[in-house]
Amino acid sequence: MYEIIVNSEHALIIREALRLYKQQWSGGDPQEQTNIMFLETEFTKIVLESNMDAGN
Repeated sequence: MYEIIVNSEHALIIREALRLYKQQWSGGDPQEQTNIMFLETEFTKIVLESNMDAGN
């Protein structure tokens, strides 16, 4: 397992890259698509949490 430290700007870029990758995914192993969706969701959580923290 890895631990990655990113700031809110980096998390947003990664989330957007995952969204684009999911949209343009050409098919293949269904687990790959599941993994992409999982990562997109996790990075969306990070972005939302960082936005909430910035508002405090």
